[in-house]
Amino acid sequence: MEAAKAADCYGLVDGHGTECSDAEQAYTQSRLGGTRTWIALPRDEWPPSWAGIRNPVCPLILSLYGHPDSGGFWERHCEKHLHSVGFEDIPAWRSCFWHPRLHLFLVVYVDDFKLSGPKANLAEGWKLIRSGIKTDEPTGHGLYLGCLHEVTRRQCPTGGGEVQVLEYNMQSFLESCVARCRELTGATYLRKVSTPFIGCPSGDGYESDDGRWEKGAVKAPVKPNPSAADGSAAGGTLQPIAAKVLMKVLYAARMARFDLLRAVGALASCVTKWDSLCDKRLHRLMCYVHHTLHLRMVGWVGDSLADLRPHLFADADFAGDHNSMKSTSGVYLCIQGPRTCFPL
Repeated sequence: MEAAKAADCYGLVDGHGTECSDAEQAYTQSRLGGTRTWIALPRDEWPPSWAGIRNPVCPLILSLYGHPDSGGFWERHCEKHLHSVGFEDIPAWRSCFWHPRLHLFLVVYVDDFKLSGPKANLAEGWKLIRSGIKTDEPTGHGLYLGCLHEVTRRQCPTGGGEVQVLEYNMQSFLESCVARCRELTGATYLRKVSTPFIGCPSGDGYESDDGRWEKGAVKAPVKPNPSAADGSAAGGTLQPIAAKVLMKVLYAARMARFDLLRAVGALASCVTKWDSLCDKRLHRLMCYVHHTLHLRMVGWVGDSLADLRPHLFADADFAGDHNSMKSTSGVYLCIQGPRTCFPL
């Protein structure tokens, strides 16, 4: 995710672009090595010479999907070809490549290729890639790793004219997260809240949260947790399905909704010690998700490469975990310039 965002940022520099393509049946473009593997073919795929043979098998030659070693052999095949046409490994960043002559940055995620750099060089870069790897026709920004990438030009928030802007849109994915939550809990009541946390300032005081799920009842066919974290009998009802909801939301949080990371991470650490308060926190989180589907993570670039620098912000709350009194640290990494701010 971080590498893909770095490629997006590089592609927004003036005169640059970003294009994506998928490898066609990627694994089967490579030959299988290692331990010899034998397979049985469907009857309608038998050659005439197999007639009359009982249970015939043949050696597996290509890296068929489903074989435990297929991914590794595809990766080696892909890297070998990319090296042969001038792409170099980026140290300590696997599956990321740099072409020094064309100034192109390539990110490969299984069978997804994302190429960024000077627009005048993109066509030659794809020609080199496709000389040994079968891919679809390259396209501009669109759906990548379940996130819709939308590029526009707008006035820079810090002034100084227009800049290239990229929005990460995960609304449809988050809608499916809410639908999954409702499916597992039977809930239809998700009220509007201003934050994903219980006990956050609201107006003159602090917001309360009663954790209601449709008229106060959790309708999911799950059994309550027999004991809470403190050993009492007030265990949370939603523990059996909590991970199914949280891990789905976590993907969106990591990809494009950093505002959800703290709340999801805190709840994920409680999956094995779930209590009734966790029920309320999960309810609050899903209320917030449901009413913030319109939010987008936005990055913009309006400077030359010479003016861009990585910025890392680090902080921690103070005894934010009320049970353990532990502090929770966090970081935010971005590329910044006088007219640039791009989240990584």
